[in-house]
Amino acid sequence: KGPLLLAAAGGVILLGGGVALLAGGGGGGEPAGEGPGAAPPAALSPEPAKEPEPAKEPEPAKPPEPPPSPEEAAWRAATTEVARLEWLSGALASGKEAPDRAKALHAFVEGKGRKDLARRVLDARLDAEPGCPWANGLLGRTDMGEALRAAEAREGMGDLGTEEAKRILDRVRSGRTWVGGDERPGVEKDLAAVKADLDRRSDPWWKEATAVLRVVENHPAFHPRFTPVLHEAVPPYLVIAQLQQDERAHATVNVLSNHRKFFHCLTKEFLELMGEAELPTPTLGEMGNPVLKAFVFKDRNAFDRWHWDQRWPKDALQGVRAYYAWGSSQFMMMYDTGAPTATQDEDSSSTTTGATT
Repeated sequence: KGPLLLAAAGGVILLGGGVALLAGGGGGGEPAGEGPGAAPPAALSPEPAKEPEPAKEPEPAKPPEPPPSPEEAAWRAATTEVARLEWLSGALASGKEAPDRAKALHAFVEGKGRKDLARRVLDARLDAEPGCPWANGLLGRTDMGEALRAAEAREGMGDLGTEEAKRILDRVRSGRTWVGGDERPGVEKDLAAVKADLDRRSDPWWKEATAVLRVVENHPAFHPRFTPVLHEAVPPYLVIAQLQQDERAHATVNVLSNHRKFFHCLTKEFLELMGEAELPTPTLGEMGNPVLKAFVFKDRNAFDRWHWDQRWPKDALQGVRAYYAWGSSQFMMMYDTGAPTATQDEDSSSTTTGATT
């Protein structure tokens, strides 16, 4: 009633329950698929043939490196800082007149990260051409040439003699019309001062004073024995002074300042004397805004020699410190004593009026 177990030729067959188990051993049973009625084994399909890999092309030969530029070759050869500075100095000296050469050197050293050497190139270029737009532009400067040249061209500019005027003229004549941001305020201040001076001197009084100054500088009575001269003009007074021999010991500008004050005192005294003599004492306005002019000799010896040259008797001005030549040149003629203003004012008692001969 239970499963029937059969064993035959080394195999076990279990009948019942719908399950059969066959275990083959090494006996005479034929393997499956090899008996008389078995199907022949399927033929094995061959693997597809692989396409041959394309042959690798040989890598092209690298072209030879181009030779280094002259700058690069020199830079490599200069292995020390001193050597590189010497090379750059030589390169700048040989090409200082060639802007393109300076540009190439600037680009090269800047490419090496040497801002200090790049600045040297710019400075050298500006030494050769102060107005070089390329170098000035790289330094952040602006061209004020138009304003500076306009000031230089104004009538009377050459006669100013002020520090502001000198700086402007120097910039224009040297070609340094490009200015940096730190310089610009100073240049603009100089231009404003010069404009104010020139505007004032366009007044008829200043024109007359300038004409008087030119006469003195070129007249044979003064030039060359009693020139050069400096002057101070504060309307209505024009004081012209012979240049002192030792500016450090006794500056001519101090002489001018002292004698302008002295001249003012003398003028007041002369007007009082004229009033006492019942002579006309017109005001400056009534006189047509005249130029009251004085010439100051550097010392008593120069004062005497000038008058002797004009054929004055040698004792004509003995004891005279100053006089007013009302009948001819209308100059106040005086000499400097080397004393301070207060003492010179006190010395006004030794003055006189008269006519030159």
